[in-house]
Amino acid sequence: VMYKRQNGGYGVLIPQ
Repeated sequence: VMYKRQNGGYGVLIPQ
């Protein structure tokens, strides 16, 4: 799952 970061980049959230 990708999400837009506030700094304009992207991050990946891995559900546990």
